[in-house]
Amino acid sequence: THWNSKNDFSSMPLPEHIFTSGKVGSDFMSGAGYPLKNIDIVGGVRFAEIYNYKKQKSNKIDLRIKYNLPLDKSIIFAPTSLLVDETINMLDSLIFSIKEKQKEYFLILKCHPASNSKLFARKIGHYLDSNWDSNSYCFIAQSINTYDYILLSDLSVFLGGSLAIEALLLGGNPLVYRPSSNFSHNPISDYLDLVRYAFDRNSMKKEINSLNDQRKDNNQMQVVNDMFNDLNDKPYDKFINKIDIIYNGVN
Repeated sequence: THWNSKNDFSSMPLPEHIFTSGKVGSDFMSGAGYPLKNIDIVGGVRFAEIYNYKKQKSNKIDLRIKYNLPLDKSIIFAPTSLLVDETINMLDSLIFSIKEKQKEYFLILKCHPASNSKLFARKIGHYLDSNWDSNSYCFIAQSINTYDYILLSDLSVFLGGSLAIEALLLGGNPLVYRPSSNFSHNPISDYLDLVRYAFDRNSMKKEINSLNDQRKDNNQMQVVNDMFNDLNDKPYDKFINKIDIIYNGVN
C-alpha cells in the first residue's frame, strides 16, 4: 500500500498523523488504507463558531425585529450555490410550490461568499422580478451572520455545502434541493432519508405542503455527529489536547 511504501519518490508524501472532523472523514481515510491508529477525530474545528453561537440562545422573533423583517409571514432563507443556474433552478421549483400563497411568504437570499455577488444578485433579481413580488424578497450582505437567518426563518433551502448540517445543529428546518443535474458537492447526500429534500417542482411542493409534519428528528443528529462529531465541547480545546498528547509522546 501507499502507507507501507510512503518513501516511494513517485508517490505523494503522507503525514504521520491525520486529524479529521468526524466519522465520515475517518472512515474515508482508513478505507483508503491509512492506519486507523494514526487518525484522530477532533470535531469540527472549522465550525467552532456554532459552539459560541448556540450559547447566545437567540430568539426567532427578536431576530426578525432586529433585522426589520416581517413577523406575519413565513420566511424562507435560500443561500445560493456557486452556480447561478443551479440557484435559479431551485428558485423555480420553490416559487412553483408557493406561488398561489405568495402573500404569505418572504424570501431571503444570500450569495455564496466565493461568488460574484453583484452578478448573482443582478441575474437572480431579474428572474425574481419576473416571477415574484419585488417587495417580498431581499438579498442580505455577506457580513450578516448566516446563523441568525437560519434561526429566524421558517425554512432554509440549501443546494450544497455544509450549511444544511449546521442548520440541523442549530435546530433549524433545512430542506436540501438536489436535482440530478446539480454539480455542487452536497455532503448530506448519503443522509437524505433523515432530512427534507426535493429534486424538482413537484417534490418541492410536496415538502412545502408538509412542513408541519413530524420528521425523524431523533435521528437527524446522526448527520451532525458523523460530520462534526460532538460540538457541545470547544473544538479548539479537543484539537490542541490531541496535539499535546502526540507531541509529548514523541518527545
